[in-house]
Amino acid sequence: MAEQYNLALAVSMALEAREKSKAVRSGYKVGACLVGEDDRGITCYLPGYNIELSGYPPIHAEHMAYIVGEFYQLQKHYAIVVACDGGYPMCGICRQLWINVNPSMRVIGVNTAKSSPEKVVDTTLDKLLPLPYPTWRSGHENHYDIGTQEQDESHS
Repeated sequence: MAEQYNLALAVSMALEAREKSKAVRSGYKVGACLVGEDDRGITCYLPGYNIELSGYPPIHAEHMAYIVGEFYQLQKHYAIVVACDGGYPMCGICRQLWINVNPSMRVIGVNTAKSSPEKVVDTTLDKLLPLPYPTWRSGHENHYDIGTQEQDESHS
């Protein structure tokens, strides 16, 4: 199956997941919806939301969506929608997690700070994180060529 999915449904699910967020320390609620395909070829829309517990590291919405995707054994990962104030699409830790799954996955950030949520970012993961740490898929070799740049004499 080609990457055909209902983006409006994914946005709606990310917004709904955000409402379930348990951001008791920061107050910064984040919801996510992972869109993928399971081993039967069925398109799945899987939610995630952030949870902050006292004395325990926070669980990011994007991490929860990943775990739910693993539970449902997604075979393909098409997109993730992240809904939060500002519409910021993932922190660096989440980007590194997802780069292991699908570097070309679509990432959509939805700003919830306005009265009507709006999409502010629509890109791919490899553009958000152009120089990731080596991934398990790359066999511990960094396949990104950052080049060897000579230091500018004027800045020495």
